[in-house]
Amino acid sequence: RPQLLELVVDAYEADRVVDVQIIEQLNLISRGWLKFDPRTGRPPDLSLAGLTAKYTGVKLEGKDGADAWRFRYHELDGMPLDRWPEAATEYALTDSIATLKVFERQGGIKDLPPTIGDQMRAALALHAMGAWGIRTNAASVETFKAGLKLRLDTARVELQRIGFMRDDGSEDQKVIRARVENAYAQLGQAPPRSSPSKTHPMGQVKIDADTLEQSHDPDLLLLASISQDQTEWGQWIPVLERGTHLPINPRWNVLVESDRTSCQKPTLQNPPRREGVRDCFEPRPGNVFVSVDWNAAELRALAQIIIDLYGHSSLAEAFKNDLDPHLAMGANILGIPYEEAHARRKEPEIQ
Repeated sequence: RPQLLELVVDAYEADRVVDVQIIEQLNLISRGWLKFDPRTGRPPDLSLAGLTAKYTGVKLEGKDGADAWRFRYHELDGMPLDRWPEAATEYALTDSIATLKVFERQGGIKDLPPTIGDQMRAALALHAMGAWGIRTNAASVETFKAGLKLRLDTARVELQRIGFMRDDGSEDQKVIRARVENAYAQLGQAPPRSSPSKTHPMGQVKIDADTLEQSHDPDLLLLASISQDQTEWGQWIPVLERGTHLPINPRWNVLVESDRTSCQKPTLQNPPRREGVRDCFEPRPGNVFVSVDWNAAELRALAQIIIDLYGHSSLAEAFKNDLDPHLAMGANILGIPYEEAHARRKEPEIQ
């Protein structure tokens, strides 16, 4: 009902919409418990069912299973309410009542987190972004896919010859681990290992990309070089191809432990940086993509907070003098003048 959109936005602007899940996230973040709740010994359940059980002790029924009404309301699109099946009506009423009870137990209006209005408006914007989605260019996707396949096929032939990869394309991890152990022995170092377990009391030799890259073994470096190719082939090619004929609709999370946002299925907030994946996205006809970034926004905000609290900030002075605080810290660590660090800023030691 697009005719209601203006009324919905007005309600958000007037702070008349709250979300019990976002309230819970803010409260947990303030205690450092968003990932792990020490009271329960496990990660918090932020679903309505989880919050209802926590605050009221009531277990909500009908949430699971393919025939649960929460997955089926599209069947009722356009149908008058008085013709809805009783189970569909009951489900909606039960959820509404449960949400109100959770809200009251969280403290209601009097205990709302101070930033709840901003978080709600952000949640609406992110949800709209996810619903609208993003599209990809078919020609760009095909070019990227062809190049990726060529690199993978070439590397696989060599890795099979070396013995790191079987004929079916799977990695022979036993052979790879032995090679890693030998490579680190040649360097006079112990190889990185995973945490000890019952089956591997000393921990297994790691074969992740970082371990392979630090081995200085050319064959292991080749194996490391295709890890991102394999990830992009398995995780991104299907998504990019789907985006040529349907919108890609990710799921956004308005709050994570750092107070930032996250995105999944796919992680459009942090796609691979190297050339390829990002080049495949295209704006809809009549629109353009605009990239906007604030230089050191977080550090500038911190500098202002320090000024507000203490009246002075060396960080703020650095910004006023057009200095790069990151570079200044690097120069301080290396014990060299800032001017020298700036002149050498592209050297690996400075970067």
